[in-house]
Amino acid sequence: MVDTGTNVLTVGIENGASRTVDLSHLDDSGTDDQSVDDLFLFGGELNISLEGDGVDPSRVDLISNNANNDISAGTDGGLYLNVASVSISETVTTLTDNLDGTYTYASENGTPTRFVGTDDQGIEGLVVDTGTNVLTVGIENGASRTVDLSHLDDSGTDDQTAGEVEVADAANHFTATDVEGVLEELKSEVESSRSPWNREGTTTVANSNTNDIYIQADWLGIGMQDRSNTIDDVVATGERLWVDGTIRTSGSVYPDYVFEEFVEGVSKIVPDYRRRSLKDVLTYIKTYKHLPGVTGINELPRTANGYSFNITDLAVQSLEKIEELYLYLIEQQQKVERQQEQIDTLKARLFALEKKFEKEK
Repeated sequence: MVDTGTNVLTVGIENGASRTVDLSHLDDSGTDDQSVDDLFLFGGELNISLEGDGVDPSRVDLISNNANNDISAGTDGGLYLNVASVSISETVTTLTDNLDGTYTYASENGTPTRFVGTDDQGIEGLVVDTGTNVLTVGIENGASRTVDLSHLDDSGTDDQTAGEVEVADAANHFTATDVEGVLEELKSEVESSRSPWNREGTTTVANSNTNDIYIQADWLGIGMQDRSNTIDDVVATGERLWVDGTIRTSGSVYPDYVFEEFVEGVSKIVPDYRRRSLKDVLTYIKTYKHLPGVTGINELPRTANGYSFNITDLAVQSLEKIEELYLYLIEQQQKVERQQEQIDTLKARLFALEKKFEKEK
């Protein structure tokens, strides 16, 4: 920093006293337009040479002589901090386990202090003052500790049951005001909301629309609230399901193939289908004791409650037999009509012969 009043340059030195350079002579007569001819560091000194002054350079020592100064001049003339000579004053303490239940602490100045450890202390005694309800815990090799138990004897809290503990229900989720009542309400709600449907083969409640499910109820009504035998005195022994409406199922085939084969000679719906003659049907019935194309009783799985069959398959099979029956009736009707024509023809011929015979008498 330069004091413009005194023309003195002050150089602040890190970790050392400042140094000053008097620049006032630069304003002497005949020297006011001098320039600095040279400015360099050497041996920790700042050297300043002025143009044409004919004297040695002015020198300023930049290294303080104060104690604990670790700034030195390098071989290149520059300044550097001698880190190797810096000593760091650290606080060093130790804690030593004497392996006898005691420890020794050494402070930064090396003063040891021995004390008893508490890592393996046992409890020597427990005493309750029934007058003050204070528990005194005696600790091995240490002071005792006390615990105030008086709040446990507050009126109405030492022997309360669930029915005596009130419930704060600001949102009015329950009608009960005590814990026992709330638990009963929760139990009732859980039981009423539990799904009657279980996952197939388990007793686990079905919780996804992708679960295979079953129900163990004895009766199921869809659109109906009561069994049929409770309405209009209709008796429905063994009824398990009552649907008020239409039941729709899907199948891969429909018996129009019967009429298609009759009209076209072959069915595109079921190419292998061939309607049997009544003679063949009779032979089949005598052999297998059921209609051809209808699942026989020996092929049905049987449960403890009876035979189990596929309603969709049975509906298709029944409609197939109905359509075949119609064709048999149509064929019989055609045969009857042909026979009637033959009868009418024979009757006409017979009548003509009778007329002729009478004339010839």
